[in-house]
Order: sequence, then C-alpha cells, then structure tokens
Amino acid sequence: MAVRGSGFHLRRSPGGPAGNSFSVPGVSTGTNLTTISVPSGAAAGDMLLLYISSGLSNSTTAPSGFTQLFLDTGGGIRYGIHYRVMQAGDTSWTLSGVYATLVALHSTGGTPVADGAANTQQTTGGTWSSPSLTPTTGSDAALMSFLSSDGANRAPAPGYTALITYNLSGPGGSGMSISFTQLASSSAFAGTTCGAVASTGFLGSAAMLLFK
Repeated sequence: MAVRGSGFHLRRSPGGPAGNSFSVPGVSTGTNLTTISVPSGAAAGDMLLLYISSGLSNSTTAPSGFTQLFLDTGGGIRYGIHYRVMQAGDTSWTLSGVYATLVALHSTGGTPVADGAANTQQTTGGTWSSPSLTPTTGSDAALMSFLSSDGANRAPAPGYTALITYNLSGPGGSGMSISFTQLASSSAFAGTTCGAVASTGFLGSAAMLLFK
C-alpha cells in the first residue's frame, strides 16, 4: 500500500549561510508499488527525486521523463536514483511492483540545480563513511540515502532530518533510509560518519546528492 507524504515542510535552520533556502514540501513512498503519486505540497519547478529499490528480479527502470543519476546492483538488490523537474499537470507515474520513494525538493532561487552525486559501497561490517563531495556553494541542499542488503540499521546521517526509513521483505531482506539537510559551509564531506551499520559479508550503498 502506498503511503502519501503528509505535506510536511522542512526548512533551513535560522542564521544559516546566504544563498538559496531549500525545503522538502512532501514525500510519497510505499512498497510493491505499481504507481507513485506527486507528493502533497509539491509544485511545478520543484525537483522530484525518485528512489527505487528491489530484488534483482525486479526492474528499477524509471518512468518516462525521469533521468537516471546512477544504478547500484549487488548483494541481491537493485538501487536506482532518478530525477525530474516537476511540470504542471504531473500527478503520478507507473512502476513495476517495486519499493519506491519520491522526494520533492524546493528552492527559493528557482528549480534546484544538481551540484554533485557520489556513492560508496560497504562490503564488510561496521559504520559507513559518507561519499566524498565538495559543494560549490556554502548553502547546498544535501540528501543522503542508505541501502543495505541484509536489513541492517540505516540510521539518518548525523545532523540530517529523516525523510523515510523502511525495510524490504523481498530478496535480500534489505531496506533504505533517506535524510535531508541544508549545508552550513562548503567544506568537503570526506570521511564523515554516516550513522548506518552493515553486517559483515553483506553489501550496502550510501549515496549523497547535492543541489544548489
């Protein structure tokens, strides 16, 4: 059953850096989805980020109109992230029975612009480290997601606000978390602790997306 976003609105912390102010007007998510709807609160010009995860027997191909950022496979799972600028008249898209989350990202400066994407893989147990990225502005929006093939804990990254966390009951018993923050500086993220834990011998993936 799909779970629609509640229309929550995450704002940047007061006193942050000059530049665009980012927010997440809504999230749509669900398991074994055949359709996914525009999140409540999203509007034309917002960036829509579609996260799809499934067993290897299911397709993570995005609906027409979405562009793939990357696809990660391994450990019995597939993990894809895709994006689209929301257009007037957008309502929903067809999927193929997958686990999916659609995040709407809003910017006061107009449509958010991609400023970098990176992922790291975890092949042994222990706490994950974040992908290394250096934003070009001190006020970028950052979205961090974790996927684990063994159902291990996928806690939000420290300092991030959790958007969604769920477990998959399909192949691999995997799960995902997605969290959001607005950066306070343009410092690199190399070696920063993510907060997720993977069990020994199971594959996991951490992905960071930056927007300016």
